[in-house]
Amino acid sequence: MKALTCVIVGGGYAGLHAVKSIRKAFKKRMGKRIRLILIDKNPYHLRKVLLFKPAASDEDITVPLTKLLPVDVEFIQANVTQIESNEQRVLYQDMAGDEHLMHYDILILATGSIVCEPDPVQGGIPLSDVDAAQNIRKIWSENLKKAIKETVPAERRRLMTIAVAGAGISGIETSAELAHFVRTDAEALGLDPNDVRIYLLNAHQRLFQEGPDKVGLKLEQLLTNNGITLVHGKKYYKKQQGN
Repeated sequence: MKALTCVIVGGGYAGLHAVKSIRKAFKKRMGKRIRLILIDKNPYHLRKVLLFKPAASDEDITVPLTKLLPVDVEFIQANVTQIESNEQRVLYQDMAGDEHLMHYDILILATGSIVCEPDPVQGGIPLSDVDAAQNIRKIWSENLKKAIKETVPAERRRLMTIAVAGAGISGIETSAELAHFVRTDAEALGLDPNDVRIYLLNAHQRLFQEGPDKVGLKLEQLLTNNGITLVHGKKYYKKQQGN
């Protein structure tokens, strides 16, 4: 019996779980064979839930897809350019720029969601991808070096202050990582780590709105103990240059 061809576009969490689920389902169906092909523009899987890590340190949060995929799953690094659903064909462009055509029996699109970013005029850096995270780290690192030579107290305080807008899980983890690594770097540069200020802006009146009050209070206590100042009931509106 001819094997069915299943093409999965996207090597994120959804794509990888789709591979796992489809393999498991077809193993239980005797007489049914399937050819699994995963297509992604990157050769790695990005662990997005750890995106706060490269904003504070040099930790690599990517994993080669070849290490995650079973040996019987084919991987193609390419950009899908067109889907012809009537003919059940996928057109894709490989990394050399060559165009290819592939027929499929099953097509799964697991390309992820669109990141909602603030208007550029608002300023700030949205924690949207690895490049943005690394840029955050670059900026606070440069600010610490500037603070060494700064003689004006107000400007020195500004250079050693970081505001994290959004107190969801990502904001909490980001502020906690920054509190540790920024203070560690400040001390290594000869600065007083206690002069580092990390503010976490929360639009609500407490943390972890989805859970019990006591969980939110415990989270707040842990953050406070780590030198993070929580500002409740405040939304980020716009970055004011020079302040």
